[in-house]
Amino acid sequence: MHNNRHLELKEQFFQNIKKDPSLQEIFQNADEERYSHHPDTFYSHVFHNETYSSKNIERAHAHLDITDEHFEAMIEHFLNAMDSSEDREMARRSLGKLREHVIQKK
Repeated sequence: MHNNRHLELKEQFFQNIKKDPSLQEIFQNADEERYSHHPDTFYSHVFHNETYSSKNIERAHAHLDITDEHFEAMIEHFLNAMDSSEDREMARRSLGKLREHVIQKK
């Protein structure tokens, strides 16, 4: 996915999350370098080239107070940046499996 379309997807994704008021509390003070890999990670999970284990994902999100609404917003912004509706449905199913590793149980 490292081509012009990849760069466009990343750019659109980040524009959308930065504008989303529901995600401001998570991203307003975050180091952009730390989360710049999210579109690549999402894409790798969608197309079954997982780059992070579930344990790595859990550790990376443990300090954040991510809710179902935050998770859904991030996924929607990623899906909206994709071209194909077929890819979007496959992506929704694949990324939904990450929910339990991203949202911390209290």
